[in-house]
Amino acid sequence: MADKAEMTDKESISNNILLVLSGPSGSGKNTLINCIISHRQGAVHGTSVTTRMPRSYEKDGVDYFFRTREEFAKMIEENGLIEWDVYRDNYYGTPVFDIREKLASGRNVVLDITIPGARNVKKMFGDNACTVFILPPSIRKLRKRLYDRKGESAEVIEKRIRFAVESEISRYCEFDYVIVNDDLETACRDILDIYDSLTSGRAEAVAAAEAFKAENCAGLAAGKLEELLREIDGVLRCGAGSEGKGAECGESCSGGACCEEDQSGGVQSIGVQSKGVQSKGTQCKGAQCKEAQSGDS
Repeated sequence: MADKAEMTDKESISNNILLVLSGPSGSGKNTLINCIISHRQGAVHGTSVTTRMPRSYEKDGVDYFFRTREEFAKMIEENGLIEWDVYRDNYYGTPVFDIREKLASGRNVVLDITIPGARNVKKMFGDNACTVFILPPSIRKLRKRLYDRKGESAEVIEKRIRFAVESEISRYCEFDYVIVNDDLETACRDILDIYDSLTSGRAEAVAAAEAFKAENCAGLAAGKLEELLREIDGVLRCGAGSEGKGAECGESCSGGACCEEDQSGGVQSIGVQSKGVQSKGTQCKGAQCKEAQSGDS
């Protein structure tokens, strides 16, 4: 049974939402989060916690929560983090207390988080949380975006792409909504429509959002998503940089659950059921998804 503090906390956040965006590095998550925050009052970004030293212009509780390693370890021990990682010998994480305080104060929180982190959010916050998976339009475009950042080596970028192909993109069906971020203006409009449908109490607004979801279902399932999955299959079979080779490396899956072993090399195809997955607001729960054989992320 929940204690009094936990019950009070759940009651106080019941009218606010936690919108979680996940997807491969370079899919445009932060750009879409900035779109929400700049266009919708009451929407705020979650603040991360870190053990690194603050820079001269950074403020504790605004840019980050700055904590010692001992304090960070205690947060891990007490399950006070949704997720955490180590980067350049410093710890970074997403604190639960920050999200709860912001929701309790009447604000809606938007997070950029990993796939395991999104699962944890669902467990912790239940119906207050909504998850959106951001897909790149193609592996070729994803690669270009990452290289255009000019902040990482080619080796790191190729590792990111490989991880996206093997362990991230196949998980889209675990999320409440899916957006293919091909055109930024369209993707921004889509994420704002999702946000509005979640926060508006007006029946006509919700009905309009549902109508848009239905309209975009066939286009994503039979078009962009299926094309992306074929391209991913080619990368798995032929290696990085092989997008578009098609029959040269063996035919890719063309829809449906197709996790079958490639007899020529033992490489397994990505196996995601693309039929029935809808764009922008699709309730992907219940989609006939067969998980990729590459394993969990």
